[in-house]
Amino acid sequence: MTDHFTEDLYDFAGASRVVFGLSRLICDVERFEDDEQEPMSRYGMGVCYSKNSDGEKLRDVTLEDKKHIIENYYRAHHQRLSDIVDSRLEESGSALIVDCHSFPNAASSFNEIIEKNASSERTIHTRERWFRSIATKKTKE
Repeated sequence: MTDHFTEDLYDFAGASRVVFGLSRLICDVERFEDDEQEPMSRYGMGVCYSKNSDGEKLRDVTLEDKKHIIENYYRAHHQRLSDIVDSRLEESGSALIVDCHSFPNAASSFNEIIEKNASSERTIHTRERWFRSIATKKTKE
């Protein structure tokens, strides 16, 4: 459940990088901050993971813990990302964001559960929701 060696795999000259220094098991910056908006929170894998990919208890996350993590890590990461994008937009008028991960050779059993639920839920991954919102905006324009 961690992205091993992504800092080395995706180190390109001239590219601005925002590398999150904590494991997603502590804070997943690619989740919605609000559990009501984050479909994966129902599996204990929202912005602050309480379960692992096998559905087993990973840790207890109190409201105080979550607030601290969001305020000190989640929002700081997103601010750094926004600042770099804003800077690139000012410099060149465009910015390309590439979200880099590493994956194991075999999917976990949890991925099978997600795939089964995806056919009925349709909003399982945050990027899927984001793409859908972009597509909806474009069709309205």
